[in-house]
Amino acid sequence: MRQRGRLLLALLAAALLAVPSNAPLARGQSPCTGEYDSFTTACWIGTPDAQGITLHDALVHAAQVRAYQFQVVEPSAAHIYLGDLWYDLDVALWRDPPSEAELGRWLFVAEARTYQQRQIQFVRPEIIVERLAPETYTLFVHAGDLRSFDPRRGFTVRVALGPPVCAVQRDPAERYQLALTYQPERPTPFSLLSFNAFISPPYADLFDFEWRIDGQRAGDDARETLQVAVPDLPVVPGGQHTTQVTARGAREYPDPDPAYRHIPPTLSVECSFPAP
Repeated sequence: MRQRGRLLLALLAAALLAVPSNAPLARGQSPCTGEYDSFTTACWIGTPDAQGITLHDALVHAAQVRAYQFQVVEPSAAHIYLGDLWYDLDVALWRDPPSEAELGRWLFVAEARTYQQRQIQFVRPEIIVERLAPETYTLFVHAGDLRSFDPRRGFTVRVALGPPVCAVQRDPAERYQLALTYQPERPTPFSLLSFNAFISPPYADLFDFEWRIDGQRAGDDARETLQVAVPDLPVVPGGQHTTQVTARGAREYPDPDPAYRHIPPTLSVECSFPAP
């Protein structure tokens, strides 16, 4: 693990000093152009919203790095997904340095590099959920090892930004994750509260959702999003409320190989929130 971490740091340091090349993209799978492999040459994807930005891309050779840069304009939770994998790929999130001379561990934010075959998809997707401050960030994707690398195979990367996460649960097999957010963080007597459930990998269509506010069923038809006006909340001592969302696996994961088809597990998270 430490060797792989040192390898990624070395790749990033070298990429910072690299001169952009004219290497062709893999069959035009990504809208990014040139050799986007460093903080200074990263593919700019703007400021994603809760719906996210999804790119289909590929590595041409095993030592190549793909870099995607985005901006966070207010405190947010980043939901990062690297999937449709056919070989070992790792993903790392870094806060952009003020200058090339200041690349260091303090800029590192998070990474995912778990290699498991035949869990979900052919190779298990990589997932990062991280609270981010307003800054510019760069996401790096690189091969985890040289043995499994296949230049014929691409990958999908998705970046979505939503309100800060208040609760997260993963199933025991660590295949699925449920995160809960709400906004506004400090509601007024006239606010419309929005609660959002994020399923990772993004297969929300395999789940049914049940919402509860202060223990009472709410939004019978709601799926990933529940909206409640503050005046409609029940009266509770101290004005401290709770919201709970349960995601129940209801439809089969459609793996091409019947041996790996499965119904996702049930996940449930709960958060407390203030309301006047």
